[in-house]
Amino acid sequence: MRYAKLTKDWLLRGWSDEPRTIINWTNGDCRSLSEQAFFVAQACDGLTDFHSIDVLPQHNDLLDKMIKRGMVEECAQGDTPAAYQLYRRADNPYVKSIHWAVTGLCNLKCRHCFMECPEGRYGELPLKDILGMIVQFVRANVHQVELTGGEPFLRQDLPEIMSALRDNHIAVSQIYSNGLLITDDILGKIKEFGFLPHFQISFDGCGTHDGMRGLRGIEQATVQAIRRLRAHGFPVTIATSVDRTNIGALPETYALMKQLDIKSWRVGSPQKIGDWRRTATALSLEELMTASAPIAARWLQDGKPFSLQLASFTKAWKTNNQEMFTPGSYDCTACRVETSVLPDGTVIPCPGFTDTVSYAEMPNLLNESFSKIWSQSTLRSIIDLKKSDILATVSECATCEQFKICGTGCRAAAVMVNGELRSKDPDSCEIYKKNYLQRFQKLTVSLVDQV
Repeated sequence: MRYAKLTKDWLLRGWSDEPRTIINWTNGDCRSLSEQAFFVAQACDGLTDFHSIDVLPQHNDLLDKMIKRGMVEECAQGDTPAAYQLYRRADNPYVKSIHWAVTGLCNLKCRHCFMECPEGRYGELPLKDILGMIVQFVRANVHQVELTGGEPFLRQDLPEIMSALRDNHIAVSQIYSNGLLITDDILGKIKEFGFLPHFQISFDGCGTHDGMRGLRGIEQATVQAIRRLRAHGFPVTIATSVDRTNIGALPETYALMKQLDIKSWRVGSPQKIGDWRRTATALSLEELMTASAPIAARWLQDGKPFSLQLASFTKAWKTNNQEMFTPGSYDCTACRVETSVLPDGTVIPCPGFTDTVSYAEMPNLLNESFSKIWSQSTLRSIIDLKKSDILATVSECATCEQFKICGTGCRAAAVMVNGELRSKDPDSCEIYKKNYLQRFQKLTVSLVDQV
């Protein structure tokens, strides 16, 4: 006799467009299964004898592979999987992750806050509504969330939220924070929940961080928070927003990043929404490229000590892997598996749609279920947009030789600048028509060669 069951981190799930999958809920590993592999996975119930005449040799071969991958394990007869591991199908299309702003409040007053937290525009929902949303996520088979704000650690009930996520086997894959409220006790509690999320910490430059963040004396506290996270073993990405007031700090900031043992560093201009609409210090693409190339050169000279994203310019190093768009391509592949929820319960394709004309048209979890929203709503109509839909209204893009690599750009960027969803992304248009990626690469290489 031979019996098997799913190992504790693996679950069987399905959706309307992806009916058979096995998921490791702790790390987001989701794999489609063939009909035969799905039969084997369901037979790992502690009750089915894999040596019976009803089980074929190829089924045992598949079982051996699943055991080798750690998905299942041999067990005694009657040692059944937990109820949460058994197959559950959602009526909505596949959804992997939700970028969830659990509060619209913050302890800082950032000049570039796209969510307008200093004004408290989107507020904060009570715990009862938050827990109700988790129930909706469970019914839709969401298996990951990214927690953000505002500042998520301002919520005193955040441990209760994370506990509810753990109890429903939804992983916290990432946390976005300014770092100032993160303590050793909080990090220990996160580990107790079984989570090891990737942290993204905002740091806007050596000697310039306080000015961008609207509060004096926080720069060193932020650096200490980053060191604390690394000491606890959490991977860290640093996000740096730049304008004309702090772009000069990039070289010194790069030197600090090398000391902090970070996973990646993301540098870019703030989005043209929220409080940043009132700025007069935004960088041009030319200014941003000129300041970014020396950083890229030092990074290459130093052997790429961490992953680096410098606005859109680092796409220049991925020329061979650039997506070639066609009119039949979906406009955005990311928002087809991930979406964003604002602090007031509004569901939007991504954070870039915050404070745009599209916001008022978006559905809200306080009024409709997530499963229905993900299946049929204004949100879904944006998710299902194809490049041909954009080309039908933007004639210059239809005849542009750059379309295959530009693809008309990003919908969020288009609507935040033009107020029109089916319009071109002006920044993307400028980047490709003026050959910024090639120019950036050439400038970077020339700087490397000078050393």
